[in-house]
Amino acid sequence: MMVIIFVTERKGARALTRMSRFCAWAASARDVCAGGCVAEGGTGLAEAAGMKPLLGLVLLVGCAGDSGALGNASVSPECSPTDFACVTTGLDGPIAAGGVLPLSIDVDALGTGTAAMTLLSADPGVLKAAGTEVVGVTPGVAALVMLSEGRAVDFLHVFVVQPNRLGMHRIDDGLERAELVDDVELLAGDELVLEAEPYRDSQRLLGHGTTTWTGGGAVTLLRDGSPARRRIVARAPGEAQVAVSAFGFSRTLHITVLP
Repeated sequence: MMVIIFVTERKGARALTRMSRFCAWAASARDVCAGGCVAEGGTGLAEAAGMKPLLGLVLLVGCAGDSGALGNASVSPECSPTDFACVTTGLDGPIAAGGVLPLSIDVDALGTGTAAMTLLSADPGVLKAAGTEVVGVTPGVAALVMLSEGRAVDFLHVFVVQPNRLGMHRIDDGLERAELVDDVELLAGDELVLEAEPYRDSQRLLGHGTTTWTGGGAVTLLRDGSPARRRIVARAPGEAQVAVSAFGFSRTLHITVLP
C-alpha cells in the first residue's frame, strides 16, 4: 500500500503526518480524504464516490493491499500455513458485500512481542470489524484502522463491492488455479478440490458467505477445511452435477467420470 500526497501549498512533513493520522481517525473517511484506486492515467474511484478533499490535500490510497498506509503493519487473510492457495492470494481485491474475511495482522515493531491487535472501521455501514475479522456490508470504501492497546498503528482503505456472479476454482497441490469455465473429466479414483469465489464481472472478490454444496451420483463431496471448499472424489464411471450456492448466486459443474 503506497500513500501519495498532493498539496496545493507547501507543507512540512509534520503537517502531512498529522493529516494522515487525522484521516485515519476520522469518523467518515468520505468527508475528510479523497481516497481510492487510481487507474494508470485515469480517474480515481474517490471522485466517483463523491469524496471531498480537505484543505487542498488529496490522499490517494491503493486498493486493499498487504501493507498499511504508514508502513507500520501488514495485513493478509488468516490462513493455515499449509493452505498455499490462501497464503499466496493476499489482499488482491475488494471484499464482497456479505462476505466475511478473517485477517492476520503483522506489526513491524522492535521488541520481543506486540500487544494484541484489533481493527476499527471508520464506516461500519460499509465495512464492519470485529476483533481481526471484517465483514462487507454495502458497496463503498471505508478506512480500516489497526489498533494496539487503543492506539492507531496503521490504516488502509478497503473497498466493498456487490458481487453479481459466483465462480468455481480448482485447487491443485495447494495452489489455486484459474476459474473453471468448462466441464471436467476424471478417472475413477481421482480427486478434485473446488472452491467457490464471489465475482464482480471478471474481478474476483474477497470474503466467503454461507455456502451450500450439492452433488452425488458418480462422485462424493467431502469437506476440505473451508466452508467454500469441497473435495470431489470420483467413485465410479458415470455423470455427475456439482452445484454450489452463495451470495444469492449458484454455479454448476458437470463432471464425467471415466473408467
